[in-house]
Amino acid sequence: MEDKLQHPIFKAIMTGVFVTISYLISNNFLITKHFLVLSDPKWHVTVSVSIYSGLLNALFLYLLSLRTTIRVDITDKKDESYNILVDETPRSVVVKVKVLGNKEGIKEKVTIKFPEWIDSMVKADPSIKQVGNSQSEYCITINEEEISFTFDIGIKPMYDTAGRKNDISSEITGNIFRYCKKKKNLVVQYKK
Repeated sequence: MEDKLQHPIFKAIMTGVFVTISYLISNNFLITKHFLVLSDPKWHVTVSVSIYSGLLNALFLYLLSLRTTIRVDITDKKDESYNILVDETPRSVVVKVKVLGNKEGIKEKVTIKFPEWIDSMVKADPSIKQVGNSQSEYCITINEEEISFTFDIGIKPMYDTAGRKNDISSEITGNIFRYCKKKKNLVVQYKK
């Protein structure tokens, strides 16, 4: 999942918006009249638009550099793939949370959701908690650059009558302007 605010098309659209804003500003205030002597007065508008749009682009890129990337990968522990086949024997799933970029003031949480037909267990850790009474939802508090949890999963006995296929998914809360969210979910399949 690519960051939408870092995409070249979005940056090009923002540059067009900044040029339009710069033109509107330069209609009211020509900054070049105060420090440049140009032979043709039309050049003042062109140079002023260039200066204003350059400043707005620099500000935009600076604000993008302050963003935090949170990456969540859910994989099979055995072969590190994004597909797993569950049967009567328990399997292990690894959830890795990586934080890149600006790490100051991270207050966001990552929620891991298992299908209701999966029985899951994780080793006790202060960074991970079950959500309510649900045994299929866990909440991870981000307090380190890289966190990894291993879940033991199996099929619940009352659901072993028919084949099933779902995702073990993750949800990252937070503002799109502050956080870039990248996640890879695990497909779980049970065949009878």
